[in-house]
Amino acid sequence: MFYPPRTNATDALGFYGQIFDTVEVNTTFHALPSASTVRGWYERTPAGFTFALKFPRQITHDLRLELPAAEAPTRELVRLARLLEDKCGPLLLQLPPSFDRSSANRRALATFLDLLPPTT
Repeated sequence: MFYPPRTNATDALGFYGQIFDTVEVNTTFHALPSASTVRGWYERTPAGFTFALKFPRQITHDLRLELPAAEAPTRELVRLARLLEDKCGPLLLQLPPSFDRSSANRRALATFLDLLPPTT
């Protein structure tokens, strides 16, 4: 067992942040959290901690990166990521196995990546 006995959900991230300096946030793959939840992640982790947020399944698997449908949820993920400020690490784009190396999929990926803000 990683967490101490009887650790509640609110304290789990803070404990995790004492041991590790990064986490992959899989919850964003299933649904985007509220802004207050993301701010809470920031507040409960130490300086130097990094979050890697997964793109929602809606964008990668359901919409298959197709624009304009994927634009609004993508912009919302980016907005939430910015709330993490200096603790925001990579945004992970996990594509389904059926997203093969076809020229149509490569074009869809290139067009989608153009939508993302440049890193600094």
